[in-house]
This record gives sequence, C-alpha cells and structure tokens, in this order.
Amino acid sequence: MSSRSRIIIGIAALALLFCFPLATTIARQRPAETDASVDRVTRLISQGQYDRAFRHLQGIDTKTADLSASERTRLAYQWVLCERALGRSRQAHLHLQKLAGRLPLLEDYRQLWLARSLESLGDRTLSTAAYESLLDKSGSPAVVDSARMYLANLYAESGELEKAEQLYRRKLGEGSRLRVPDLLYRLAQVYDAVPDPPAARRTRLRLIEGYPGDITALDAASDIRRTPSNAGEAYALAYVYISHQQYDTAARRLRSFLESYPEDERAGEVHYQLGRCYLKKGQHSRARRTFARVYDDYGLPTALYRIGGLQVRDDDDAEAIDTYERFVRAHPSHGLADDALWQAAKAAERVDDFERAGQ
Repeated sequence: MSSRSRIIIGIAALALLFCFPLATTIARQRPAETDASVDRVTRLISQGQYDRAFRHLQGIDTKTADLSASERTRLAYQWVLCERALGRSRQAHLHLQKLAGRLPLLEDYRQLWLARSLESLGDRTLSTAAYESLLDKSGSPAVVDSARMYLANLYAESGELEKAEQLYRRKLGEGSRLRVPDLLYRLAQVYDAVPDPPAARRTRLRLIEGYPGDITALDAASDIRRTPSNAGEAYALAYVYISHQQYDTAARRLRSFLESYPEDERAGEVHYQLGRCYLKKGQHSRARRTFARVYDDYGLPTALYRIGGLQVRDDDDAEAIDTYERFVRAHPSHGLADDALWQAAKAAERVDDFERAGQ
C-alpha cells in the first residue's frame, strides 16, 4: 500500500476518533421535557445509528411540535450530525452556516464541523484556513486538538510534510487526546513520504518498543524491512509478534536473535520466549527441550515449572512430581511454589501415591 493511500486511510480512521465522542456530547444535551421521538433520536445518535436517527428526525414535525427555541436548535444540530455521518457534506455545510451563533456553547464545534464539511467537499484551501483559524482563536482545548490533527492530515496529504511533522510532533509532546501509537504511526508515514528512512525507522521502533501490543506496532514491524541493527531492535521486533500471537514469525525472529546475539543479557529470556512459542504451536517436545536448556543454562525458575506442566500434559505424572518438588526445593519463595506443590499433589493422586500426595 502506498504512503498516500495509508495517509487517506489514516485520515478516515482519525475522523472516527473525534466524530463519535462529539456526537454523543451533543445528543446528551437534550432537555428532559423533549418528547419520546426526540428522545429516541438522541439515543440512536449516542449509539452511532445515524441512519435510523435521521429517519426519525425526518418524521418530527417541528412546525407543530411543542418545542422551545433551544430544543429546535438542538434538533437542528442533531440533524447536521446525522448528515455529516451519512456523507451529506454539502447539506451539512449549508445547515451549519444557518446555525451560526444560535448555541454559543457549541460555536467552536460548529466551526470545526464547517471545516470538516469543506474538507469533505474537496475544498482544501478553505478547510485549511478554517482549521488554522481555530488554532488561533478557539478557546476549547478539544476543538484545538481536533483541528490540529485534521490540519496535520491535510498538510501530509498535500505534500506539506514539514508542516505536518511539526503538528504531529507537537501533539506527541503535549499529551494529545489521541493515542500515542496512532500519532507515532502517522509520523512514520510522513517520514516515509519525505523521504527520510532513518527517521521513519526510529519512529517505528519507538512505537514497537513502547507499545508492542498495539495493532499499529504490528503494522510498524511489518513495515521495517532492514535487518535489526542491534540486540534491542531484534528483541523488540520479536516481542511484537509474541504480543500478537503470531508465533511462527516470533519464533523465527527469536532464533535469529540467538544466532546474532548469543551472549546478550537477554539470551535466557529469548530462549524462554522461544519455548513458549513452541508450546503455543503444539510442539511440546521441542518446547520441553528448550525449557530444559533455559533452566540448565540460565536458571530461570519458570522454565522448570513449565517442564512440569508439559510432563503432566504428556501423562508423565511420576516425572512431573519430581520436577515440581525440585522446583519447590530450589525456589521455595517463588510465586509459583505453592501452585507447584498443588500440582505435585494432584499428579501423585493420579498415580495412586496418596501418601506422597498428602505430604
């Protein structure tokens, strides 16, 4: 997928991060006396069911309904929210213009949605100017945060990458409402487009090392083509695949780590994680041999405990009893010591060694 395509996809995803919370906020401003139909519209909008909400709105006769001016304004905002969610950008833009000044509390949001509608209509010049104006004038941190992100996306899409980078970096540095993994991934895409491969790689590694369990980390790992330049990078890349249960790729990465950095201080942990990968893949004999090596060479207690579990799985209860008892003798203060005793007792019962089980 090209950088431009990913930028476009990113824009759409980021829009969803903002639109739903704002819609929910507006929906919940309904007065208590609003009738059942309006109440249903509010509930549907808060659930993201804009198509159904819009149909209900179309069925409300605002000319005859007993509604106050503020209620009519809220209905108008709900109407606009539905239009925007349903892709009716031109109609939403026209209606937003008519709402100017009618609800001061939401005026900054109205201007933000106007800018979004202009962007949806393809008018990048006016939408860019509108976002920039909000950055200068809005007193709402949430609106400023949103405007900054949308503006960064526009800059990135139009090739103004230096401006986009500055905005992304600012958001990362000030504790943005957006998730840091998303921002790091977007920043890496900007560096791809510059192009600045070293900066893109550094940014992806920051994402991978800091947020290995996030889906963007998995995408970032797959984007990194070059061989890891050090043991830290190699371990971080392998751990991402472990975190996402992609054990074939993780095992391959872990073996590569051990070939390249056999003396690294993480070698014991890498061997242990490799044993876990084999276990998850159902390769029990291979896992058992790996855990045995981990315990013999690195003294990692959990590896010995894992061996006992594999022996139980293979119906080697007599061997499992010896392994669990060995674990307790060697590591009496370990957090798994009590469980090891319990497992040993259960294994003894299975071989009818009730005296040993009682001990």
